[in-house]
Amino acid sequence: MTFPLKKQDGVTLVIALMMLFVLTVFVITAVNLSTTSLKIVGNTQAVEFNEGVAEQAVAEVLSSKALFDVPAVRYIEFDTNKNLVLKTAKTSKAIGEVKAATCEFTIPADGYSATDPLTPEDTIWDIQVNMADPDTNTSFEIHHGVGIRMLAGRCL
Repeated sequence: MTFPLKKQDGVTLVIALMMLFVLTVFVITAVNLSTTSLKIVGNTQAVEFNEGVAEQAVAEVLSSKALFDVPAVRYIEFDTNKNLVLKTAKTSKAIGEVKAATCEFTIPADGYSATDPLTPEDTIWDIQVNMADPDTNTSFEIHHGVGIRMLAGRCL
C-alpha cells in the first residue's frame, strides 16, 4: 500500500536555522566578552607590576643617602637577571625615572632651639616616579612623600 506524499512546508528547517543563528550570536558575544576581559586583566596586571616597580625604586632611592647629597634623576631598568637597577644615565632599556627629591616643607624639630645651627628640622620630601610601559602603551606618575628629620639647612 502506498501513502500519498503530504505537502512539506519546511517549518522545521526554518526553526532549526533560527535556533542555529541565535546560538551563533551567543557564541560570538561570548568570545568578544572573554577577549575584552582578557585584555582588561592583562592591562591591570601590567599596571600593578609597574606600580610595584615604582615603589621598589622609591625604596631603593630612600635607602641611599645619595638622594639628598647629589640630587639627580635615577633611571629604572632591569638587568639580565630581572633585578631592578637604578642608573644615573638613561639607556634604551629604561622603563621609568625617579626624579630628584624636592623638599616641600620644613619646621624646627620639637624640643630644640631654633637659633642653634645644629638644630634638627622635620622635613617633608616629595619623590616623583614616572613610569612608561611599552607593552600596554601606558604611562603614569607617582608622588611618594616621606618625612625625615635632618640637620638644619638641608631643605632648600
